[in-house]
Amino acid sequence: MQNKVNLIETAKIKLLSSEIIFPCHILAAVSGGPDSTTMLHILAAIKKTLNFKLSAFYLDHGLRRKGKTDKEISFLSALTGSLEVGFHFIRIPYGSIKEQASLEKRSVEDIARTIRYQSLENIRREIGADYIALGHVREDNEETLVMRFFQGSGIRGLRGMPLMRGRYLRPLIDFSKNQILDFLKSRGLEYKTDASNKREIYLRNRIRMRLMPLLIKIFPGYERALSEFRFKTGLFTDYLIKETEKNLVWETDKDAYKINWNEFTDSHPALRYFSLYDLYNRLKKK
Repeated sequence: MQNKVNLIETAKIKLLSSEIIFPCHILAAVSGGPDSTTMLHILAAIKKTLNFKLSAFYLDHGLRRKGKTDKEISFLSALTGSLEVGFHFIRIPYGSIKEQASLEKRSVEDIARTIRYQSLENIRREIGADYIALGHVREDNEETLVMRFFQGSGIRGLRGMPLMRGRYLRPLIDFSKNQILDFLKSRGLEYKTDASNKREIYLRNRIRMRLMPLLIKIFPGYERALSEFRFKTGLFTDYLIKETEKNLVWETDKDAYKINWNEFTDSHPALRYFSLYDLYNRLKKK
């Protein structure tokens, strides 16, 4: 029982110490799985104390037959009703994400992630929510960091996933999967499991099922090492971002961008890299 209370109290303290402005409206991304179900229960338990409105959103990616997702929607509809939480869901036509991935020569995971975040943002604006809560846990952060490292990510990507970035919140990011399962079991709370989470056709699943168990055997204390690495990388990244914003400013010139050439070439290579990376991201959003 103590573990459950600690999860709720710890999440409440973390949200209070974050940059969230209360009162507010939080939209929770839910799947019916153990992580997002735990997050929904915790947020529902503290919403009155912290003075925020809570809504939930489910996305059917159209990667499984309708009957599979119907059970999850029915479960979440009943759960949100019992918690007095608004519930919204969207269905993507079956097979459309796979078709789009094939046409654009991108992975199904990549397309699904893009559509998921677009859908979350659309619903957030539609209902007037201020923040979006995601059910990532500690292991998700570790897997992401390992995946980004081997994909050649820049220093930004090696910060891992923080508790809060912009509108996005991760209330469970410091909790382990075992803590989540203990919370649910000790309270007798139901959740759904998605069999596709064990299919090795997806990169993250292969990392979770093959690579992470190997790391545990070779480097038993890797979790603490990764946590310290994320912290140090975050400090360096924040410093470089601030220095870049202060010293290298791109100005808009109609449909183009310009910068003082001498200031740019005289700057440290790390600042030039960050400057060009930021410009690239701005152009991608257009």
